[in-house]
Amino acid sequence: MKRILTMILLAAASAVLWAGEIEKADSLYAKGEYAQAGDVYSQVAEKQGVSAPLLTDMGNAYVKAGDFGQAMLSYERALRIQPGNSQARANAEYVQMKVADANRAALTGKKVAVDPDEPSFLESSEKFLTRGVTSDAWAAWAAVCFILFCICAALYLFTKRVLLRKIGFFAGISLGALSAILVALSFSAASAAEKHDEGVVTAYKAFLHVDPDESSKASKSQLCRGTLMKILDITPGKEPDQQWYKVRLNSNYVGWIKGSDFEVI
Repeated sequence: MKRILTMILLAAASAVLWAGEIEKADSLYAKGEYAQAGDVYSQVAEKQGVSAPLLTDMGNAYVKAGDFGQAMLSYERALRIQPGNSQARANAEYVQMKVADANRAALTGKKVAVDPDEPSFLESSEKFLTRGVTSDAWAAWAAVCFILFCICAALYLFTKRVLLRKIGFFAGISLGALSAILVALSFSAASAAEKHDEGVVTAYKAFLHVDPDESSKASKSQLCRGTLMKILDITPGKEPDQQWYKVRLNSNYVGWIKGSDFEVI
């Protein structure tokens, strides 16, 4: 009993401590000390755990500080947790637009597309189904359909009226099938949330290399901090910043980037 009470008191003390840290970050943000506010939000996320609102606030602080790399990471991570977070989505789109403008400016007159690949209809549909809705939401709808399926089954088994039995039979089959589909979507969404197939350029400027080696040929054009890219391959490394990532923005930008210049979402 004493052990449980001690654990409860420690948890309460920890909650109060980190609430104070969030207030500190909010205060720094209000004073215009955006980089410091972002760092404090980051410390809270690292020690206490992340949430969509915390990550959104962190992203807002980093945008104000001009660090589009950490801002994009924060917004994208918030959207992995809460796809319906309209503020994080709108701000991520704003950052992506600003980064695209910076990448165009870095071309210094070269006519090269710097926008990401346009997804196909199937890719867009898959992304909406697996990342546009949370696993919990699909599971909740599956539970509702299963309850309705049980009601229809009871209607079919226990009523004597032919019309009601027909309704129970055909509606039950439809709801049972729909429930199974929604369960599958729930698992797919959970799997997609665990995937680390995208990342963000965090260095102020970064080059793509032909091979995972700094001495290999590099791209002529730089990519600016905040560029969102697909991950195609990873080389092994003892630490994340020692790894190399094969990434793709579009057909003009495919290559290897150092782990120290890039962070996985």
